[in-house]
Amino acid sequence: MLIANNPSQNLSGQTAAISVADLTLRYGSVSVIENLSYDFPKGAFTALIGPNGCGKSTLLKSLTRILTPTAGTIAIDAKPMGDYSAKALAQKIAFLPQVLPVPDGITVRQLVAYGRSPHNNIWGRLGGGDKSAIEAALAQLAVTELADQYVADLSGGQRQRAWIAMIVAQQAPIVLLDEPTTFLDINHQVEVLRFARSLTARGKTVIAVLHDLNQAFRYADNIAVMKAGDLVASGTPDAVAQPDLLRDVFSIDCTIIRDPESNTPMLVVKD
Repeated sequence: MLIANNPSQNLSGQTAAISVADLTLRYGSVSVIENLSYDFPKGAFTALIGPNGCGKSTLLKSLTRILTPTAGTIAIDAKPMGDYSAKALAQKIAFLPQVLPVPDGITVRQLVAYGRSPHNNIWGRLGGGDKSAIEAALAQLAVTELADQYVADLSGGQRQRAWIAMIVAQQAPIVLLDEPTTFLDINHQVEVLRFARSLTARGKTVIAVLHDLNQAFRYADNIAVMKAGDLVASGTPDAVAQPDLLRDVFSIDCTIIRDPESNTPMLVVKD
C-alpha cells in the first residue's frame, strides 16, 4: 500500500478540501464503497483511477449529495456536508457528470447561465456580476463565438466545452469531473485536461475520474487509486506509478518509463 494520507493533511502538506471518513455506500445489499477514508488535498488536481466498477463515480456522486452514504461522514472545508443547504453546497462544489443530456432548444449562453443558479437572488434574476461571469466562462472555454448556437447542434467536443463553461461560471472552489474526456478525440481530451489543470493555478481544487493512466500521470498532481470500493493507494504520480501496484489493481504487466515531453511517468503495457 502507498497510502499517503493522514486525518488533516495530504499532498505537500496541503489541508483537505474534502474529507471522507469511514464512508460506506450500498445499493440494496450490494456494497459499492466500504469504509473508505481519504482527504482530498486543497488546491490540487486529484485523478481518481481504478478498474471499471470499483466505485469511482459512486464516490463522486456521494461528494455532491446525489447519493446518500449508508455510513460514514463527508466534510467540506472541515464543515460537515449535512450542515450545508443545497444552495450553499452548490456554491462550494461544481459537478460535471459522466453522462450529459443534449438539451433541446437551449443556446450555449443559456446553458452557461445555468451555472449562476446557486448565486441568483430570490427572483432568480441575473445581475451584472452574473453576466460578467458568464461572458468570462464563455471566453475561457473558447465558445464565445458559439454562444448563440443551440447546444444540440454542436459537435461532441464543442458541447463538452460548453458544459465545462457552465461549471466554470458557477465559480465554485471545488470542481468534480466524472470521466470528462469520454467520447472526445485526443485533441479535445488534452484541451480539457490542460484546462482542468489550469484551474488549480487559480486556487481551485479539481477531482476527476480518469481512465487513461498516462493522462492521469501527466496532468494530475495527486493520484488516488481505487479497487473494489476502497482506496488502496495515493500520492504523486511517481509514487503511484509502480508496476506491482498497477498489476494488483488493473491486472496488467507493465513497465514505467519517463514521458519524453513532460518527464512524468509513462506506463507501457507488456505483451
